[in-house]
Amino acid sequence: MLRLWRALRELLPLLPASTRWFLLGYAALSALLSVVDIVALSLLALTLAPMVQGQAVELPVLGEVAPASYGWLLGTITLLVVLKGLATLALQWAVSRRLGAYDLVIGDRLFGAYIRAPWTERLRRNTAELVRLADVGIANTTTGLLLPAASLPAELATFGAVLVVLLVAQPLTAVVTFAYLGGLAVLMYVVISPARSSPDGWAGTTPSGSPG
Repeated sequence: MLRLWRALRELLPLLPASTRWFLLGYAALSALLSVVDIVALSLLALTLAPMVQGQAVELPVLGEVAPASYGWLLGTITLLVVLKGLATLALQWAVSRRLGAYDLVIGDRLFGAYIRAPWTERLRRNTAELVRLADVGIANTTTGLLLPAASLPAELATFGAVLVVLLVAQPLTAVVTFAYLGGLAVLMYVVISPARSSPDGWAGTTPSGSPG
């Protein structure tokens, strides 16, 4: 996580000035759409069982919904899902166009740096290496760094919304799930990740456990 933010801080000055605001807007809209999706699915989960039994639906904020209003309730849930899907498509369309512009800016600056480099530096690079850098390196920068960094708030919003729904519906299940997933996260971040990245860790051992 720290490496991601460090790399992002180093990359943002190389992009247009509007990049920071675009990423913030994308992160906020993605988080909002994730919350809308969780709300719609939660409403559907809360209403299915009472509807099958023909009973009134008890919702936390809206109160009691009589069987005669099932149509309005299902229509509202369907509308939320459809609007969320359309908004997601529009957001992805805008992101793809903006990332294409960022690819162009990064490629132009890389080419400018290559042209301004000394002859001795240019002779060290062949055409295949330049094409690979422009084709793969720039795409990895945008889709492998910018989008994951901007998608973190949406992931956190989804996790928080699901946790709130579980706390309201099944508090014990929510506490057990949070403790289990939290323990796994601590294990991955504190124990497994440092061991894999350490020079004396798993990389220097064979599958049988003996030094390679």
